[in-house]
Amino acid sequence: MDTTTCHHCYKEAASIECSSCKALSYCSEACQKADEGPHEVICQGFEDFHREKPKPEHHLCLLLPVKDRNPKLIWMNFDTKGKDGVAFEEPNLDELWQRLTPIYSSAPFKSFDISQGTYVVRVMAGNTDFADGSEENRCLTHLMGGKEQYTWRGPILVMRRTGSVNDEHPPYADVEASDVEAIKKHFANEMSTKLKLDEDLDFKCKHPDPRFHVPNGVKGVLISCLGDMHDFNQAKFCQISLSRKDTVFMGGAEISSVSKHMGLTLRLLKTRSMESVWWQMKSDSKDKDGNPFDSSENMAPWPILVNAGLKVDSDTWGHIDYQVWDRGPVGSVVVVRQDKKPLEPRHIEVFESSGRNVIMPAMSAQGEKWEMFAESDMDKKRKARRLAEREELITEYMSRESFESFLEDYKKMKIDQGYESWAEIQSPFLA
Repeated sequence: MDTTTCHHCYKEAASIECSSCKALSYCSEACQKADEGPHEVICQGFEDFHREKPKPEHHLCLLLPVKDRNPKLIWMNFDTKGKDGVAFEEPNLDELWQRLTPIYSSAPFKSFDISQGTYVVRVMAGNTDFADGSEENRCLTHLMGGKEQYTWRGPILVMRRTGSVNDEHPPYADVEASDVEAIKKHFANEMSTKLKLDEDLDFKCKHPDPRFHVPNGVKGVLISCLGDMHDFNQAKFCQISLSRKDTVFMGGAEISSVSKHMGLTLRLLKTRSMESVWWQMKSDSKDKDGNPFDSSENMAPWPILVNAGLKVDSDTWGHIDYQVWDRGPVGSVVVVRQDKKPLEPRHIEVFESSGRNVIMPAMSAQGEKWEMFAESDMDKKRKARRLAEREELITEYMSRESFESFLEDYKKMKIDQGYESWAEIQSPFLA
């Protein structure tokens, strides 16, 4: 048993061992109680599942569903394959993903191995994102208490292999309770970027540019790119204070049409070019596999900037300007209210989540319906019908009422996850 750190807080030395699984330990009864929800499922689950293995070609795996709070133990079917006369096992992922939802059956897989000396914990998920309708994995967030270092979307599968990470085809085995500890430590400590907000990581901007720290300035939000999060150890959404004459209030900023429909217009502007001195200062950032990652990557502005213009072409509706916000370097992005009233980081977190999980999927479904018709071929009746449908969608999804309703649901979710400070957040429309 690893007793170096508490299984829940990862801060204090662990001294209290779980009497059932003997695999996890805690620094105090308070931490043990805080972790009892997901851990109870795992402890009891191992006792039940080991008594009812269906077939020899099945192995016990751990599934982290998208919407459920607790992980589930499942019997995973493995296929026997061969190469150069050597037989080996492979998990039947297509069968599992298709059973969960068709979205994941056609997605490429991403995976990584966590070495545990004599065995390996393999974590695998569909390589999905918000654009295909995938939701953030709430089970992982609940299991980790919000301390995970990377935002995963879609279901997550955990398996165990004997041998080392260097073995070409090590055999699979049943997962054990101790594998949960390996997962939690990896997600909490070993990822190279900070995409999740943590109560211990405040919303203060730690970027050294004086532009973001003007005394008595306009309160805005910096949506941090991967490089700034990594190098300055700052949150994805952090508070900044800008001059009332900052360039974001001038002509070069992009207006969020979604927020404009809501009656709270947001202006967004990239912070600087890649030739900036701050980019030259950056360390060589590595991903979880030790490979360099794009420090300028920043997809969080997408759901805020999605084109919701009432009369735009069908192939533009529901999309962003990919030439500006995807194909070229993005970097960190400044967001302010056009009326220069205060804007909080958590307001932008809610805007982003609402756009990603609700507005973009609705716009995408409607856009696909009309993309088959070339703009020049549409008659007046068809254009009028498309316009009416857009107006209905805007009324339903892009209003103050819809945003505030989503905000209340989001606040409840965050409070349930242990972020008590969210109880204090009020609607930005009340500023």
